[in-house]
Amino acid sequence: MLEVSRANDRRYELLSLDEITRLVSSEIPLSEILDEITGKIARRMKVEVCSIYLNKGGQLVLSATHGLAKEAIGKIRLAIGEGITGAAARSRKPVAVRDAASDPRYRGFPVAREEKYKAMLSYPILEEGGRVIGVINVQTVSARSFFPSEVSYITIVANLIHACLRMRDRVRDIPLEPPPDGR
Repeated sequence: MLEVSRANDRRYELLSLDEITRLVSSEIPLSEILDEITGKIARRMKVEVCSIYLNKGGQLVLSATHGLAKEAIGKIRLAIGEGITGAAARSRKPVAVRDAASDPRYRGFPVAREEKYKAMLSYPILEEGGRVIGVINVQTVSARSFFPSEVSYITIVANLIHACLRMRDRVRDIPLEPPPDGR
């Protein structure tokens, strides 16, 4: 029975990653892609919150969320090194805590309405050279530890988000040429 459950979990994980891969290669607006990804991560990992912060001018800006107040998008900004999210960005390594509010690095924002959440995993999204381009956060209502398989899943999603952002940057940099027929 346990083997069937693990096989079903693995199948669902692969389907989830396939859906995210299709999303990041689509032409829909980035904000919609990130919003969809946060929902897919939350459902796959069975967590109450998933948020994506993007590095904009050296600040981590809440850019998408499933579970936090939507009006917090664009309003929550953290310096690299600030809060648990910023700590993950500074160290360029995942940071997982069982009870975020009791961690000395914790930085809460009333606009997010996140007081009820306990466990938190912050995973940095990195470029090849190590520059932080964002952070993925997952949070739960109950205190808990995160499994290595969950961290592996977030690692893959972070790489897909990186690929999505890189593709969009490269497409913007490609000069548009008129079609051969002159139209």
